[in-house]
Amino acid sequence: MRKLLFIFAVAFMLVSCKKSTATRTEEFVKMYNNTSDMMVRSAGFKSTKATSTPTGDVDIEIKTTYADTDVEAELMKNAIPDIIGQAIQAEPSGKELLAEGVKFNLKVYSANDVMMSAQTIDKNTKKGNIDLEAIAKGDKPDSSQLNEILKVFSKSLPIVDKASGVKIVAIKADAENNIIYSAEVPDQYADALATDAATQVMKDEMMRSPDVRQIFAQTSAIGVNNIKYIYSDSKGKKLNEITIKRSDVK
Repeated sequence: MRKLLFIFAVAFMLVSCKKSTATRTEEFVKMYNNTSDMMVRSAGFKSTKATSTPTGDVDIEIKTTYADTDVEAELMKNAIPDIIGQAIQAEPSGKELLAEGVKFNLKVYSANDVMMSAQTIDKNTKKGNIDLEAIAKGDKPDSSQLNEILKVFSKSLPIVDKASGVKIVAIKADAENNIIYSAEVPDQYADALATDAATQVMKDEMMRSPDVRQIFAQTSAIGVNNIKYIYSDSKGKKLNEITIKRSDVK
């Protein structure tokens, strides 16, 4: 009888020592907020914050540096919640909370506080194929894995630059881990863009662009070498190709 009581006592002690879902949710929120400065620096966010809700879920708010009218905002509006969602699914405490029914409500805002996108991550959300744990350890993804990462950006394509009318139709990585942007140019600019003079002018402008610098800064951890822009006309005829090397913007 004493042995039986001892077993019950040990079992009760082990159950009692296990933290409640609510406690671990608060710990996740605290952990997220403690690392928010690092995410702001590495991802180029304006700010990000997690809060627990009265229903036991987690709200995550991300404010970006993009104006809601920017081409970059269109590209990032689906990518940011997808990547954050995959990070939650890869993180051990995030996995546990999802399995126990906790929902993570992600909202992404532009620099001028317009909500760009909203997504809820729960236990039924399909897990992505990006090996974030390996990347966090410093492993450089190969071109296949890099293309998995770029898929989250491709969900928003095609997107059009309202100022120039240039349409980005595809983003992919080649075998050398170069990111390739395929763009369609309005017919009225096709002849001018096909010249050598246009190539140099556009390359010089890109090398000075904060957006290009930000792309290199944000992709250094995943082994991106160069950025290539391939321009074609509306019929698919290649007009020009511009390559920006990482060393070009140092």
